[in-house]
Amino acid sequence: MSPAWRVWLSMLRRPVAGGPAVACLLAGVLIGLLAHPPRRQADAGSQGSVLRLRPAAAHVHDWRMLEGVGPVLAARLHEACHGRSRVTVADLDAVPGVGPIRIDRWRAYLALDTPR
Repeated sequence: MSPAWRVWLSMLRRPVAGGPAVACLLAGVLIGLLAHPPRRQADAGSQGSVLRLRPAAAHVHDWRMLEGVGPVLAARLHEACHGRSRVTVADLDAVPGVGPIRIDRWRAYLALDTPR
């Protein structure tokens, strides 16, 4: 059992200010976490399903799924790539706020065209 679960269980054993309603709420949260543990994202090299984003067809909400992309950067990426026939690494690198480190992090999740 992980340390986090031990903390939850120890909290349930202590007297709770607010009475049984709060204890029931905590028990419900614990049961919910046990029944539906958080899902881990698939690694780029694993056999699980991996997000493959096509930059030319991606909308703002699609870009937001990538690590480190907020609303402003997602809008910039959408404006730079949407509707193009081909999107390359150089096209992404030209977007303000995107550099080689971010592109390397995203490479496994992007379906990019290679320049000919």
